[in-house]
Amino acid sequence: MLALLSRDRPTQAKAIHRGAIAYYRERLGAPADVAEYLYHSLVLDEDPPDQLMPQVPQDVGSLLASSIEELPPRGAAWLASVMGFKVDPSVFEKASLAEWERYTGRRALRASLYAPRDALSLLAERGERTPGSALYALEARLHLLIDNPVAAVEVIMAGLTSMPVDANAGRCVEMLWVAAQALRRLSRPQEADARLEEAERLAKGLEDPLPNVQVLVQRLELRDGPLEGQRREREALLGRLLEVLASMTPDHALREPELVAHAIALIPSHFADSADLERLMMTTATPATGPLEATTLAGLDAYRETWELEVDTGGRERAVL
Repeated sequence: MLALLSRDRPTQAKAIHRGAIAYYRERLGAPADVAEYLYHSLVLDEDPPDQLMPQVPQDVGSLLASSIEELPPRGAAWLASVMGFKVDPSVFEKASLAEWERYTGRRALRASLYAPRDALSLLAERGERTPGSALYALEARLHLLIDNPVAAVEVIMAGLTSMPVDANAGRCVEMLWVAAQALRRLSRPQEADARLEEAERLAKGLEDPLPNVQVLVQRLELRDGPLEGQRREREALLGRLLEVLASMTPDHALREPELVAHAIALIPSHFADSADLERLMMTTATPATGPLEATTLAGLDAYRETWELEVDTGGRERAVL
């Protein structure tokens, strides 16, 4: 009915939509009322969709799924990008880059679980990226999955170059970590350690200590391998790792027992009787075996976009490298 009215009497239809928006804006409690507010706002298409609501609850999105074909292209693209609805690709021809990234990022992350090359093809549909985009790290990790570290370095360095002045610190740390993994694969340990050094500096400012632990563990492991002989630097890194471990709570160890076990295994035996380490060792029953290998960092969920957290990848990709 409203679709016909919009075609034949657009002024009257807009008035109805504005009235509905005003009515439901005061009743944003029940999912059905929120869905009505979003539907009329998206159909009216006067305000940027991403300013309507920062996140759409799943139960609200489900109510709007059947109406997505009634929406203008901008509204349909936004709703598909935040909810992961399948829509005709043409919807995104006029969508903003951020909306396309949300939609494609979610699809690529799902595809990465079984077909990383297909995931890369999805990301290649557009060459441009928003500054500091989450797609840079995702694309680089996919290149590592198909054993192409050269391409991974190119992508991640482009991502680091794009970071704005007020950059997402967690995203910067993640990109530096991925860059280090690619450089290690290319047998360039000095450059890898330089990226990890930058990551350690930024990770100190994060609320969660786990990213810093992971970075320090790998910097120490480099000094047990290709950078062996840097005794003074190794001792300094051990001191900083001890400080971070001492600041951790049992909750951190429970969230990442394997990572914490790796860290504790690097601590010399004469430090192992400290109360802080004993407390963590009691929490982490997971034995530490082999070097830590992962293309993603622990403890960065607070810095990720919603779509990155919706797809269960079965944990971080250990043993990829």
